[in-house]
Amino acid sequence: MENVQKVKRKTKKKNNERHIYASFAYIPVLNFLPLFDKEAGNFVHFHAKQGFLIFVIEFIGLLLFFSFYLLVGTFPIIRYIFVNFFFAFYILCVAILIVMGMYGALTGKEFEIPFIGEIAKKINI
Repeated sequence: MENVQKVKRKTKKKNNERHIYASFAYIPVLNFLPLFDKEAGNFVHFHAKQGFLIFVIEFIGLLLFFSFYLLVGTFPIIRYIFVNFFFAFYILCVAILIVMGMYGALTGKEFEIPFIGEIAKKINI
């Protein structure tokens, strides 16, 4: 009976570690760790692919915002409205995507983030 309980505790601990490792996929700097780890398993790779796509969306969005900011730099009112409103809205949307993904990873579910989950399934790494 004690052996069964020890095995259950080890399995639960291993699953919790796997869920935490999968949640690293949504942290922008750490998302490459689970992405290229071949021993991570399908669950971790599922979340790593989604996290990578969110990172790509962040990177492209920031490039677009900063290039537009430089183009409109001579018009302070437009720049002020653009930076304060649209950039804050963009960051909020990306943060919501990250929280959704991390919640799915930490609860142990392969939760597909809308629009991103379908594209992530097509990525082969």
